[in-house]
Amino acid sequence: FDITGVQLEVGSVATDFEHKSYAQELALCQRYFYKWVSSVAYSNFNLGYCTSATNVESIYQLPTIMRATPSLSTSGTFRFVGVNADGQDNSNLSSLSINRGHTRSLYMRAVSSGLNVGQVGEFGDSGSNDATMSFSAEL
Repeated sequence: FDITGVQLEVGSVATDFEHKSYAQELALCQRYFYKWVSSVAYSNFNLGYCTSATNVESIYQLPTIMRATPSLSTSGTFRFVGVNADGQDNSNLSSLSINRGHTRSLYMRAVSSGLNVGQVGEFGDSGSNDATMSFSAEL
């Protein structure tokens, strides 16, 4: 016995049944939680800029406005591939964190070693296809 689409009302006046699309429901859920998952080896999620020999800065746009500034947890391995006139450098990241937060865009900082100041490059998983970033703005 399956029931779907039932709405209970208090009182004698019925209101219209509220229908939401999958996209609407997803956006409402993403106000509280969003997870970026590496889809293939070397998936990229953002661009960054080396501000020192150990720091890479980046602004990450969330897919929807969250209800509060989220916290970040990561799993797997990440890398930064910096490009300059001499070619490219591949550096594994030792940490990835939110440096300044907002409900829509986050100022992120990654830490590595041996970076070249001024390099611009891409953030992504390190090739093992195991990287995730979870953004949580739970109540």
